[in-house]
Amino acid sequence: AAAGRPFREMAIIVRSRDPYVPLLRSTLARFGIPARFYFDENLDQHAAIRFIASAVDAMLGGWDYAATLAALRLAPRFADSNALDRFDFAVREQIPNASLGGLKALAEGPGSEALEHKLDALGEIEEWRQFELTPKNWAARLRLLRNLFRPARPDPAVRQGWHLWRSQAAALDLFDQALDEAAVALDQRHGMPLDAFWQIGRAHV
Repeated sequence: AAAGRPFREMAIIVRSRDPYVPLLRSTLARFGIPARFYFDENLDQHAAIRFIASAVDAMLGGWDYAATLAALRLAPRFADSNALDRFDFAVREQIPNASLGGLKALAEGPGSEALEHKLDALGEIEEWRQFELTPKNWAARLRLLRNLFRPARPDPAVRQGWHLWRSQAAALDLFDQALDEAAVALDQRHGMPLDAFWQIGRAHV
């Protein structure tokens, strides 16, 4: 690069995806070096899908403190959050409790507005445990989960940020398709609880 060769004419060859690709991805992004990676990734390992799946699992488990905390750690915009760090310590002291109300109480305090808002957003899906819907309707309702994953809009000058933004959007679209495929494979004439549909839907992701 110092000699004038453009990055598009360079390549990095690795023996396997792990442990090299995650390290290279973060290092190149840190220094603003544009790069395209040609390794396939499992959809269920994508950050956006891991967060959504963890949130649903926590809800179905009655908001177990450990499970909910793990989901929040995957939420966008919380990678460097002092409020979440304080919340983390408070929650760990009360594991293995379970309740969304208890978690909200632990989140209260100065600078915790974003965390409280995220917990309120998670609480909006709690009533789903009481429903029995057809598979098609469950697939449609679960598509709303993408609203829980709202990363910050990237800086226009940072190419890697836009790559990540597009990757997240593509992963969420594939997640919706997987739910639709799961719904098609099931009997549409009868309703079913969310946990039954979710078990099948996750298998398609």
